Amino acid sequence: MFQDLMSTEGVTVLSKQRQTSVNGGGKCRVTYTSGGTTFTQEISTGLIQGPNDSIVANTHCVQAIEAGWDRCQYDCAYDGFGR
Repeated sequence: MFQDLMSTEGVTVLSKQRQTSVNGGGKCRVTYTSGGTTFTQEISTGLIQGPNDSIVANTHCVQAIEAGWDRCQYDCAYDGFGR
């Protein structure tokens, strides 16, 4: 079935990065702080941009705290960065 789809004119297999940009995947900035060190990372939630982006970002923060970071904050595009 996959080969049938691939041989159809105009069909392209998209990379994960491209899929995210096509479906408008949500983005969040996650900032980790510990002992005077701060690290900020932009994550793609893999979801269509919306309120569930915060759930994904919060999960990143929980894992960071469990891994030893002192503090974690996130800011998602859905809410408007900086709000």
